[in-house]
Amino acid sequence: MAAKAILRAGGYKALRDEEALYRADVEKAHLAKKEYPCSMDWYAFAVAFKSVLLEGLEVAFIVLNLRHHPRQRSAGGRRGRRRPARRGHDRRPGA
Repeated sequence: MAAKAILRAGGYKALRDEEALYRADVEKAHLAKKEYPCSMDWYAFAVAFKSVLLEGLEVAFIVLNLRHHPRQRSAGGRRGRRRPARRGHDRRPGA
């Protein structure tokens, strides 16, 4: 990736034409819709499915990551689970 950026900055490789790429994607979407005019829009379904799947995976990774670090402070500001409610009550008598 960095090599491409260096070559583009040096003028050895052409810059990407984002407008042309966008127009090509829009044309593909319109052609996909024209191929099957009476059925379900599978192109839109695939795009929506991918976005929902990626969002779900992102949430799952966040939950799993926070689940394995219970002693870190959470968003509510609570500390670890073993902290006593009042000071002085965590000692056993005679210890």
